Amino acid sequence: MLNIMRRQAGSWIIKFILGIIVVAFILWIPDMNRREANWVAKVNGDQVSEEEFNNAYQNQIDLLRRIYKNNFDASTLDHAQIRKQVLDQLISQKLILQQAAQQGLRVSDAELQQTIKEMNYFQTNEIFDHGLYIQLLNRNRMTPAQFETSQRESMMSQKMGAILQTSINVSETEAQSWYEWSNTSVDIDFVLFESAEYKDLQPSEDELNKYYEQNKNQYKTKPQVKARYLQFKGRDYKDRIELADEQLKEYYESNTEEFAKPATVQARHILFKLEKSADEKTKSQARQKALDVLKSAREGKDFAELAKKHSEGPSASVGGFLGTFRRETMVKPFADAAFSMKPGEISDPVLTQFGWHIIKVEKVNPATTTSFEDAKTKIRTKIVDRKADDMAYAAAENAFNATFDTDDLNKIATQLKIEIVTTDYFDTSGPSQGIQNRSQFAQIAFGLEEMQISEIQDMPDGYFIIQPIEKKEGQIPPLKDVQDKVKADLIKVQQEEKAKQNATEFLEALKNGATLKALSEKKKRKIVSTGFFKRNASIPNIGFEPEIASNAFKLSKKTPFAEQVFKGPKGYYIVHFRERKKPDTNAFEKEKKQITKRLLQQKQTNAFKNWIQQIKDKSDVETSADFFNE
Repeated sequence: MLNIMRRQAGSWIIKFILGIIVVAFILWIPDMNRREANWVAKVNGDQVSEEEFNNAYQNQIDLLRRIYKNNFDASTLDHAQIRKQVLDQLISQKLILQQAAQQGLRVSDAELQQTIKEMNYFQTNEIFDHGLYIQLLNRNRMTPAQFETSQRESMMSQKMGAILQTSINVSETEAQSWYEWSNTSVDIDFVLFESAEYKDLQPSEDELNKYYEQNKNQYKTKPQVKARYLQFKGRDYKDRIELADEQLKEYYESNTEEFAKPATVQARHILFKLEKSADEKTKSQARQKALDVLKSAREGKDFAELAKKHSEGPSASVGGFLGTFRRETMVKPFADAAFSMKPGEISDPVLTQFGWHIIKVEKVNPATTTSFEDAKTKIRTKIVDRKADDMAYAAAENAFNATFDTDDLNKIATQLKIEIVTTDYFDTSGPSQGIQNRSQFAQIAFGLEEMQISEIQDMPDGYFIIQPIEKKEGQIPPLKDVQDKVKADLIKVQQEEKAKQNATEFLEALKNGATLKALSEKKKRKIVSTGFFKRNASIPNIGFEPEIASNAFKLSKKTPFAEQVFKGPKGYYIVHFRERKKPDTNAFEKEKKQITKRLLQQKQTNAFKNWIQQIKDKSDVETSADFFNE
């Protein structure tokens, strides 16, 4: 059942979780049933329970799995480091909430409700949709109480952060200094000693053996598993299903809403926001603004452009476009107006709980009902698919029940006359053929003990019962089995060493008085100019090489050469200063506002981190003695 639920969860849910749960420096994990008996940390007496930590840790692993998808390999993770990070985040959360409580901060029910209603994740066409709210929480196995508690804590943390940040500011001098620093550019010459140019290297047998012994762990094979499985595909049962027209008719008549297409409207709007507490004078002023814009719209000015300029709603950037919507997805005053209009009409100002709206209807789609004759083929396909899937699951269930009597899948397959498949050995990427979701199959197989039989697994290409029959740990192969690869790797190392040696000798000659031009001609080396580039930017003719860029900005006419050679994507570089150029100070005025905002955010972030650390240093934080031994 858990696998079926996971199969139905789309990647957009990840965005939903991240968007509404993650707060700066805090990882909140929903858990309303925390046990007090086992704890991993105490923060001024407030416990971080073992269950709370385990939930947080598992959510972090799940997040990494979703991010890296098929490239995710749990065996390569630094689990100890992840555990420490998760615990630090939970401790920080406790400290922030404790400090907020000491400051007397609170989040009222009205504040909480308003914040949740304004979240885009819970809105349909910019209107809070309670049904969508419940649906999304259910899909993430959260109750409204759990989510609202988490959101209240997040808002408390934000209030605490806001208090800390009020005293932080960025002066114009700071902003201008940062602008000049980040926009200064430099032009350099470089000479490249390319590793690949050293082609005639032939390592000796002793060199190969020595290199292999020093680096043999990098040739270790991945863990592998060999498995057998039973697969039950719905499509294999479709030919067994016969349906009479009466059955199709019965489905049609019992599910009339499925074939009824409600009326919809496609529209744009311009919103003039109002707070719920707005007095009559404020409402009247907002309505007058709406009337002024309405006049322009009815005089023929482009409605979308007016929306971009005047609308205070989220859809302003797309010209107020709301798409196509049904009546019930909008608040009643808005829906009543929109569904009473004809295409091309523009409404008088309409007042809703969000403010004054001017609505332009672009298209009206009347309600329709698909006839039985037109729907019959679709109904037949739907019922056949569902029945075939049910039959496939029933067959899988029958086979799984047989595993209580024997763990011999071969015997079960023979008794039930089912095909059994045995894979070749595969690693965490999954079997090379026959499986649609290879990584999912591999994750299940590696998660079982040898000869352990899985529960029924719902996968994209059917229901599976999987049994790993042999596992092999990663092995360090003998040199003879990987000799070609070892030799290629060693040659690459020797090429780089040779390039570094020659580049270093070239640089030493420059330090001893040789000129770049004369030495380059003598050594038959090409001098390449990069042209001007900024800090933290890609270097023309080299690429994004932060070490080279950083050192380039330390050079000058007095010190034209760096003290070292630099390893880059192709080999080793000698860098020579040409010219430095300061930015146009007049351009600073155009960017001052954005720069100040960016620097303020950085300073606030750093201040918040420092504050957390100071509070932690003064607090009584105790970690369970067993925590780092697990």
